[in-house]
Amino acid sequence: CPSMPFIFHKLLQKEKPDVVHIQFPDPMAHLSYLLCSNTQSKLVISWQSDIVKQKRMLKFYQPFLNAFFKKVDAVIVHSETLKTSKQLAEVPKNKIHVIPIGVEQPSIKNKNLRNTMPKGFILFAVGRHVSYKGYDYLIKAFSKLPKDCSLYLGGVGPETAKLKELVLSLNLENQVHFVGYIPDEDLGSYLNACDVFCFSSVSQNEAYGITQIEAMLLEKPVVGFELHNGTTFVNQNSVTGIVVENKNINAYAEALLLLKNNPPLRKKLGHQAKERALQLFSIEKMVND
Repeated sequence: CPSMPFIFHKLLQKEKPDVVHIQFPDPMAHLSYLLCSNTQSKLVISWQSDIVKQKRMLKFYQPFLNAFFKKVDAVIVHSETLKTSKQLAEVPKNKIHVIPIGVEQPSIKNKNLRNTMPKGFILFAVGRHVSYKGYDYLIKAFSKLPKDCSLYLGGVGPETAKLKELVLSLNLENQVHFVGYIPDEDLGSYLNACDVFCFSSVSQNEAYGITQIEAMLLEKPVVGFELHNGTTFVNQNSVTGIVVENKNINAYAEALLLLKNNPPLRKKLGHQAKERALQLFSIEKMVND
């Protein structure tokens, strides 16, 4: 937003806050603060994820980040993995604080949604249909499962048409159901109705995965790819679900099949998932930390 520096300056002059809290990485927010650098407010940034796609630009931007970090009073990250990021190497370790994102348990508006779905094994995934979400990998993995399996895919996005074409090419149109946009108040109903939540992101653009936690709070095991970041800080292999090698379609399919054929394991992982979510990812813990 080109007007951000002006708005930022106006707010600082009017409110004179004790603390300025900025979400990073965000070059425009960075610039806005630098243009108002005479402020006496304490500066806190939340480092949401490393810069992934713009690696070439990072070579030029990193020195500016390092200079900015010298002004920072505290940096918040949401996982131990992100704390050790090379992009934060110039931040003194005593200034970096790990505070996991707190999540409320989703409400279940429609407890009978499962009754409207086909009998058998139900998988659910939801998110914006963009390439890094890996829904094409999920659909290809799903194609290796038996016919008594169904996949419900929520969300929309620029990749929706391609995903539908992929489903048709694999003759899965009777098993893969495109739900479209799901309002927040309906998300819990879909999570409650499924047997397994599929978290198929394949890029570190996905830094955490709040929907994983929402699924865990409803005792659903999660199957994901290993991204070596906060996503597997949330979902731990053989504890809250199954994590497989990134983009390994066969391994992902095998994980889903294992959970299909082993209901006691599903129940165990789901129970442990809820325990971990309550212990680490509650609103109360986030506030107290």
